[in-house]
Amino acid sequence: MRLSRGVVSSGLLLYSLFFSFGCKKNPTAPVVVASPFGAHWGALTGTIELSASRVQLGQPLIASLYPTQVVPFLWSYPAIAGFGHVTQADRMAMYMFEQPGWYTVQAASLGNDSISVTDSSWIDVYVSDTVYQPVGPAQDTLSLTGDQITLTPTLDSAANLIFLAQTKNTYGCFPSLVYSITTGSDGTGGINIELQEAVGNGPLGCHAAENPASAYLFCPSPTSQWAGGTYPLSVSLNGVTYTGTFTISAGAYSFSWSYTSGVIITNSQLKK
Repeated sequence: MRLSRGVVSSGLLLYSLFFSFGCKKNPTAPVVVASPFGAHWGALTGTIELSASRVQLGQPLIASLYPTQVVPFLWSYPAIAGFGHVTQADRMAMYMFEQPGWYTVQAASLGNDSISVTDSSWIDVYVSDTVYQPVGPAQDTLSLTGDQITLTPTLDSAANLIFLAQTKNTYGCFPSLVYSITTGSDGTGGINIELQEAVGNGPLGCHAAENPASAYLFCPSPTSQWAGGTYPLSVSLNGVTYTGTFTISAGAYSFSWSYTSGVIITNSQLKK
């Protein structure tokens, strides 16, 4: 099992609880009936319930924790580059995964030293290799006027380019983005992204938490199959189109992006 722990926390309380996830790759299984790894409920951390036991790439997964004992706690979570994105809200968390496989979602109660684990619960979820296509927002959409978007480039296991888009402003507990992304079949025309609106969803139990809206943007055409060279990159937000380029070489993706506001790209080079 490939698991990373890098705890980010704030505040001083008796216990802290964190959601983490580790990847257990099983790419050869064409049909997944049930988790081969199971689940475990701790005495303090209680039960984790998932909104689905199987999700697609980029599909929001809601994890809800039901402690058997009421104790002071705070959320913290490890940031695991190359696996997924976590948004926290009280006893709930939203996960989005960028690579397929089995993942373990875990909630742990930590001691007052914020290091020792006093109790934990976990449950597994399977992520397929199909990219999530939202049918439509279940709630009213919100304007992105006055907001700023950060794009974080990352790669899947085949070195295909993916972007994690995240707003600067907040839109509720587990908000997502309405967007479109287009590419030519062989890279012709480069990548064109349109960031349209936010969906400010807020399920019961998140105690009015506020988080930035986020989404994974998967290119329709696998960039690992594009020829080496320089391609245009355009991102539209609030009626403004931001333009730049990215270059594909044998060992890296390199971005030429001059903007420091509006739409920001976090790193200029991504090694394959």
